[in-house]
Amino acid sequence: MATIREVAKLAGVSVATVSRVLNQKGYVHEDTVKQVRSAIDKLQYKPNAVAKSLFKKSSTLLGLLLPDFTHPLYSELAHAIEQTAFQAGYQVILCQMQEDKDHYIDILMQNNVAGLLVTQEIYDKVHMKVNNIPCVVLESVKADVPSVSCNSYEGAKQAVQLLMEKGCNFLAHIRGPETYKEANDRYEGFLDAVLDEGISYRITGSGEQAIYSFLEKAPYIDGIFAWNDEAGIDVIRAALKHGIQVPEHLQVIGFDGIKQGEILYPSLTTVSQQLFQKGSVAATMLIRRIEGKEIGSFSYVLTTKIIERESTK
Repeated sequence: MATIREVAKLAGVSVATVSRVLNQKGYVHEDTVKQVRSAIDKLQYKPNAVAKSLFKKSSTLLGLLLPDFTHPLYSELAHAIEQTAFQAGYQVILCQMQEDKDHYIDILMQNNVAGLLVTQEIYDKVHMKVNNIPCVVLESVKADVPSVSCNSYEGAKQAVQLLMEKGCNFLAHIRGPETYKEANDRYEGFLDAVLDEGISYRITGSGEQAIYSFLEKAPYIDGIFAWNDEAGIDVIRAALKHGIQVPEHLQVIGFDGIKQGEILYPSLTTVSQQLFQKGSVAATMLIRRIEGKEIGSFSYVLTTKIIERESTK
């Protein structure tokens, strides 16, 4: 890989002149600019972005720290974040923070990362290391750091209301892990909605086998709200194994709005948290923090919307 000194030597100028041409600062004669650019093209010279950021005391690198790249929820968020960042002149470094991969934090800091986008779980682990770096937390509301989340509680109530409107009389909720704030909010929203309406209900855990056993014991259930789309997909699979027709005898609603629910048959009705908007808002909020601009709300809570598909009537 060519260096700036090699460019200067080929162009017959000083390193300082090459630097002025690259940064478009200071006067350089037009003929000299052509010489330098010609040398850059011949040598295929690429400026060192990290060195440049250290020199300018600024950076256009953003770190996106996620627990699992393969999860459809995170892949859609990452797409939105990368696209929004690119349009604003920033680049995203994606890090999968599993097991003992906390060393990614050190690598990002050594490369002068400008800011971080992290999930709640990861922020809780690394916040002591990154307290001097602008951060935005995905998924949950944190009092001490900007965050972007969706209104899981209201989304769950929307799901119950839709199932009632579709004629369901005995509902069930597939509850998520109690360690997840979103799962707890969705559980509370479901519970408040059914209690307010005086509807009979049951609660069970997630996992296709657990759902299969639940449906076997509770064939009277005619509407299920699952805490996320993956659990909703498990419900449909388990129902089909039992010979239960969806939506004729059992209506199902998931939560999140991942693409897998759309391509399933029957396709899954879902409470969408509008993932692209969520990622875009998070990236924009972080960039505004980095650039010292007002971010408006410290905790941005997105509204949800129901996307009706084939798993409801």
